[in-house]
Amino acid sequence: MTILEAALKYESMGYSVIPVATDKRPIVKWEPFQKVRADEKQIREWDREYPTMNIAIITGAISGLTVIDCDSQEAIKAFEEMTWKTFYTPMQNTPRGGRHFVCKYAEDVRNKAAVIDHMDVRSEGGYIVVAPSRNRDGKPYAWVDGYEPWTLPPAPVPPKVLELLKGSNVFSMDTSISISSTAHARSNYGAMFREGHRDNDLYYTAQCLSDGRMAVDKIAEVIEILAQSCDPPFPANQVLVKVKSAMDRTQRKERNLSQEVRDWVLSSSGIFLSSDVIKAVGLSSSSSRTELQNVSNILGRLRDEGLIVKEGNKRGCFRTLDQEVEAIDFVNAPTEEFKIHLPFEIERFVKIFPKNIIVVAGEPNAGKTALLMNIALENQAYHETHVFSSEQGPVELNERLSKFDFPLKDWTAKFWERSSDFPDVIRPDALNIIDFLELHDRFWEISGIMKQIHDRLNKGIAVIALQKNPTRKAKDGTVSGEVGLGGFRGLEKPRLYLTMSIKNVIKIVKAKNWRTEFNPNGYAVRYSLARGCVFRQKGKWTKGEDLDLGDFVHEED
Repeated sequence: MTILEAALKYESMGYSVIPVATDKRPIVKWEPFQKVRADEKQIREWDREYPTMNIAIITGAISGLTVIDCDSQEAIKAFEEMTWKTFYTPMQNTPRGGRHFVCKYAEDVRNKAAVIDHMDVRSEGGYIVVAPSRNRDGKPYAWVDGYEPWTLPPAPVPPKVLELLKGSNVFSMDTSISISSTAHARSNYGAMFREGHRDNDLYYTAQCLSDGRMAVDKIAEVIEILAQSCDPPFPANQVLVKVKSAMDRTQRKERNLSQEVRDWVLSSSGIFLSSDVIKAVGLSSSSSRTELQNVSNILGRLRDEGLIVKEGNKRGCFRTLDQEVEAIDFVNAPTEEFKIHLPFEIERFVKIFPKNIIVVAGEPNAGKTALLMNIALENQAYHETHVFSSEQGPVELNERLSKFDFPLKDWTAKFWERSSDFPDVIRPDALNIIDFLELHDRFWEISGIMKQIHDRLNKGIAVIALQKNPTRKAKDGTVSGEVGLGGFRGLEKPRLYLTMSIKNVIKIVKAKNWRTEFNPNGYAVRYSLARGCVFRQKGKWTKGEDLDLGDFVHEED
């Protein structure tokens, strides 16, 4: 809705509209419009003359409005505690986090600042800026969904608030809703259901009962009793109209809330709490129990639809389901390998394809960085190669690469400093080498990180180094530390998983896509490492259990 369209809509509702600037100051002399409303012709002239104008509505008798202006969450809460449990009146959120409660005009109430902290009143002699206006920072005024002035009429100012505005001593800052006497209660009841108030008061009563899930026939019975008790009695043939209107609005509110919750959940991913949803749709812990229960019911329906599932044992904890799947076109799939040369000619045993991940899990000082540098050197002529290092700065890298029998100036691999968020920097069609993937806790996340890396790859591959604890054999014969940090979760995504021991043994823990019928899984070979860069194979590849375990497994004391 444009500014002009909104201004004309407000004018058609009987409100006195004026143009204002982004600093909320009137652009025209606005005093005359406290007595006479601007017509459509005048508003269109303003729109032509001031194309960047905002709009405001003059409060007081001319528009029939008294507005409670709360500039903080504390003030909003204080106001709500002075109202009925469910209070229905047009509400507008302001750009700075406040709220306008737009009420029916209260006679003898004028503008007043700081009624309590951060709460002002706009009535006779005042105005409020209204949606779709924006402040000088571009932040909008916006009507609360379901509480627009064209959706429901302004409610009378709640009695407690009115007492405060008129300076009554009955109000106390603890905002307790105690009534001083039975006579006072009767006088308030009479004020609520007498001529001029009957229509709104019966509607709001029906609305409260509808929100509280009272049966329709019971609501009609209560409203009929109240209608007969009004002064003068309210027409009986209009009672069902009030009940139907209240029921319709409850259903509309629930539909709006349901759609808001659904939209937020479907745009989210991973684990979330019901409190996250409550905050996202503009509710809070101080909202009515009915509204909070509605959110819980909506989440229950989404769970029944299979869009979310309960997560763990924590109450109100859910997880969205990622139900998007991509068909595998195995007929037209490319069969070309990612040609790569690996130390110890490991490529003789396995095929490496685009999007594959290779893991090298090494004990400290076992030579895993040297192995990765050899992979970079031996393949940089055939592939765009990127090495992401979490430990080596320029000086250390210069020293390490200088040990190779290869001129520094001829290295074409690109080296980058990086210690986290590796999926963000993966080159999809290149040879990516990560030295190394650091995890200090939450080691079970290794599988998810590798999946993110895999999803970023296209025609390229990733070689990832992991730290590995020393392999240890307990007295009962069980062996620990056979794989890198992250445990066997780290075996899920890689197509080739190697381990390196400080006893100079490299082992194929996992190999998919065998090149021949020979199964290389579990095979190991000894090596020596000279100058920190030159690997030499010692002996033949053989089953790990055929090697002398005492030579590379540390016995526990």
